[in-house]
Amino acid sequence: MLRIIGIIIVAVGSAACTKQNPALCCETETECAAVGFDDVQSCETGVCVGNRCESAGCDGNEDCGGVTPYCVAAACAACDASSACEDPAAPVCDATTHECRRCSVDNECGTGVCDLSTGTCVDESAILFVSPGGTALAACTRADPCSLEQAFSVVDVARPYVEMTPGTYEKGASLDGRAATVIADDATLRVADVDGSVEARNGASLTVRHLRLRASGATVYEGISCFENSLLDLTNLDAIGPAIKADDCSSVKVRRSNFVDGGISFSAAAVQDAALVVDRSSLFGKGISVVGGPFVTTITNCLIVAAPGEVAIATRRLLNGRPNVESRIAFNTLIGGIVQCDDPEMPAPLRRFEANIFMNQESPLPVSGHCRYDYNLVNPAQGSLNGAGNISGDPKFVDPANRDYHLQLGSPAIDAADPTAADDHDLDNAPRMQGSRSDIGAYELQP
Repeated sequence: MLRIIGIIIVAVGSAACTKQNPALCCETETECAAVGFDDVQSCETGVCVGNRCESAGCDGNEDCGGVTPYCVAAACAACDASSACEDPAAPVCDATTHECRRCSVDNECGTGVCDLSTGTCVDESAILFVSPGGTALAACTRADPCSLEQAFSVVDVARPYVEMTPGTYEKGASLDGRAATVIADDATLRVADVDGSVEARNGASLTVRHLRLRASGATVYEGISCFENSLLDLTNLDAIGPAIKADDCSSVKVRRSNFVDGGISFSAAAVQDAALVVDRSSLFGKGISVVGGPFVTTITNCLIVAAPGEVAIATRRLLNGRPNVESRIAFNTLIGGIVQCDDPEMPAPLRRFEANIFMNQESPLPVSGHCRYDYNLVNPAQGSLNGAGNISGDPKFVDPANRDYHLQLGSPAIDAADPTAADDHDLDNAPRMQGSRSDIGAYELQP
């Protein structure tokens, strides 16, 4: 509520006050003369209302009410913590607006799982809990967590979520023909042998969020594998060593993930309409290799820094499983390595490279009827490219020696992408576009 500060004292007579009262205020010369002030006087605290200084905020919840019953930072608000949000459809108290909203990440929920499709927190009864020391005899509850293998064997439509409690897991599991969403905040899967891998088989649908993958041992194995017409949806992975292998999968999606010394290998030799999507991810050492099969691939907003002799992007030996559908590799920054897309012996669909920075590739970009290049920045320059709007020059990265490939002012990549491009975010998830056109490469220069 608004509270009057101080005691109001109004000057009597025609003479102006020699000492102004801090409880009074005026905002124009005419108004000030009417109350006996020589000049404008603002309030030291609060706001000026009817020549009186009144507070605009609150000192405690007792000063608030109605739909804004909580006092937060001297202002009445709808909530001060998520426990104050009683509507299941809006379970999270926003830290900035102090209004109840939908959840957008798992750790905003007390159970540790957010249903991202509805923005609601998943009830604990729908979650199977696992731990590094869990067994096949446990109940898979928070109080009695089971093994990952046991959870994958009992997951169903009533309990479709698997929460990996914090810790280091030495043993993976195979998901066979079932659907599971795995949430792995603060969980690490250490892959030392074939038993350490997580697999999706026989038409399974596996979603994994926030998992750390670490390869170790003399023989290397992929942390996550996909076989037999299964689906993978992977978000916020942090991987060191071999990470993802997909053979005969119908769909693989990788978003907002980081890979070091282990890339993404995809083959869909026997699956019609297979698709690979990689977005807002960084790969250091190894890149993305897609070889064989009728598939469509989309690689956008990625940073790929390939080690000498390694592939940055390969799209080879592809069949046209979807007539007139093109693969798209756009708004990426590729440093070093090899780019492969020429298939002279295959009736392959077109691979379209748009708005990419190609820097110091080990061999010229392949030019054939299967590869088209539009609005890319290529350094060193390459004379013959199939497409329009391509440029060359120093992209002027901020600090490439320390892996900072953001653009500096004056980069030729700024405002140089296709003016019709509709991509709306970059690798940092910052909005495109910031200028008259989007910038070439994984990063949009922010003001």
